[in-house]
Amino acid sequence: CHPILPYLAQGATQAIEDAHELCIRINKSFDNQNLEQELIKYAKNRIPRVRRVGRASRLNATLFHLRNPILVFIFHLSLRMLGIICPKYLLRRFSWIYAGGPA
Repeated sequence: CHPILPYLAQGATQAIEDAHELCIRINKSFDNQNLEQELIKYAKNRIPRVRRVGRASRLNATLFHLRNPILVFIFHLSLRMLGIICPKYLLRRFSWIYAGGPA
C-alpha cells in the first residue's frame, strides 16, 4: 500500500498499475513455482515509479497551498506565462506519468 496525495490525480491509476504488475508476477509464479521471488520483483519494479509519483504529488500539494501572497502571485504568474510562451510545457512536465506504465 502506498498512499498518494490527491494533487496529481494518480491514486487510482497507481492501483491499476499495481494490479497489472501483480497479475504478471502471480502468473509467472505459476510457471516457476516461486511466488516469493516474483513478489520481490513486483516490489522492485513498482517502488521507483510510485515514489516518483508520490514526490510529484507532494510538490503539487506544496505549490497549490502556498500561503505567502507574493509566492502565490509569482506561481500563478509563472503558470500564465508558461501557458502563453510554452503551452505544452506543463503537459511535457508530467509526460513520464502517461508514457510510463506499471513497470
